[in-house]
Amino acid sequence: MHNVLILGCGRSGTSIFGELFESNYFFDYMFEPSVNDVLQNKPGICRRTAAKVPKSSGKDNSPGLSINLEEFHKKTKADYKYIFIVRHPLDTICSLKPGIAENWSHNPKPPNYRYLQKNKSLAECCAFHWDHINRAGLDSMLSIAGKDNVLIVKYEEFVNNPKIEAKKYIDS
Repeated sequence: MHNVLILGCGRSGTSIFGELFESNYFFDYMFEPSVNDVLQNKPGICRRTAAKVPKSSGKDNSPGLSINLEEFHKKTKADYKYIFIVRHPLDTICSLKPGIAENWSHNPKPPNYRYLQKNKSLAECCAFHWDHINRAGLDSMLSIAGKDNVLIVKYEEFVNNPKIEAKKYIDS
């Protein structure tokens, strides 16, 4: 088993998926830790780290991600599997609305978020946010970690078949 880093758009099921690892003895689950805390975590010889959406300073983050994945990947010597959660945009957009309305509190923000705030409806802003994370974030993960180290989990499939989706990680 590998260490796990769980990423995805806010409101897409990253917390629920992370809780699978929290309930598993073989993982030391970390909920939105700092990148440094993840890097310094040493759970022991029989356990692995599972971290959900680590936070960083925001400087030099990989496009669409909350961290600089290239730096993280180098520092961890590729000892991580990366899980990217994708949820249907209509459900995610509904959940994103309060945070986007509250001065765009969801991160990472699209590069043009200030323009969007002034010129687009709240629903359009949420859609742009979802699209930015799911396109740029997933592209960043795949180009940095490689497709063999990235598992894409569809929220709806996970909710309907949690054991099958968890097994995909174990078998990867």
